[in-house]
Amino acid sequence: MNPAFASPRLRALLPVFHRVSALLTEKWKDVIVQSTAKTQVIMVNDWLSKATLDAIGEGTFDASATKL
Repeated sequence: MNPAFASPRLRALLPVFHRVSALLTEKWKDVIVQSTAKTQVIMVNDWLSKATLDAIGEGTFDASATKL
């Protein structure tokens, strides 16, 4: 597994992580804006698991179907 996590390979995945994290923050902003309550609770663990699956799918299998 070590060659798969070497610096050059991880650098190649940075654009994928950046896209997924940008999409995640946009989704969070949408949830906050659409809320009518004074406070909004975001279940971060649910959203992060979806973002992780998106990043793995896009980075490993070149699949762009987003779960976010």
